[in-house]
Amino acid sequence: MTTEALVGCGCRLMDTGNLGSAGIVRAESDPRVQTIIVVNYICPMGQQGLATVSVLNGVAREVFY
Repeated sequence: MTTEALVGCGCRLMDTGNLGSAGIVRAESDPRVQTIIVVNYICPMGQQGLATVSVLNGVAREVFY
């Protein structure tokens, strides 16, 4: 699932303020080094409350209930 699909389901990015520097870090990094960006989304689960989704490089990887 992509971040666009998560937002379409009502999920919201948990932005702690560090994402603004991610583009700068990628632009200034050594091209031989792979950059990995991990962010979390909070998703509504109806009566079950909320879930946290861990997103790695724009693709949902794990869901925590």
